[in-house]
Amino acid sequence: MQTALSDPSQAEVDALHAHFCTQDVDIAMHDSGLVNRRDAYEPGVVRRLETADLVLITGGSPERLYDCTVDTPALHALRVASDRGAVIAGCSAGAIVVGAGMPVGAADDRRPGRFWELIRRTVVAPHFGRYDIEPWLRSFPECVVLGIPDDTMALVVHGRKVRSVGGQPLYLASCSG
Repeated sequence: MQTALSDPSQAEVDALHAHFCTQDVDIAMHDSGLVNRRDAYEPGVVRRLETADLVLITGGSPERLYDCTVDTPALHALRVASDRGAVIAGCSAGAIVVGAGMPVGAADDRRPGRFWELIRRTVVAPHFGRYDIEPWLRSFPECVVLGIPDDTMALVVHGRKVRSVGGQPLYLASCSG
């Protein structure tokens, strides 16, 4: 799912295919076709998302990704796929949107920008360690912040169990504790 990119390409899909289809693992990989908000209502796009075993969501703009999917059949299809056991995986912006949100606005006017919250009461902070996490904590005092350093993945099972997959530990914190 390349919705976070303003100019998605087949080359991105081919690169993901080359990366994941190694060690004699054959994966049928298809672009979802979800480029803009209008696509989020297309039956073929919705069907591809709903029936996928794995949905990879690329980086780019989390705001663009959210705006194209909020309150659409495509987002409902992602929830259905997740509920039936499909893996929803995101990189950068694709990781941020599965959480509750991120701080938006100028440094002196930070406010919570809300996202999908597929992982309840959790703010996902990719590229952890490259920026100040305090605005994230202040913007979402009701949430846990899951910081994911580069070259590390977080495996979240059923929205509860969290495990680091990679060379660095994850960061978990909340304002209240």
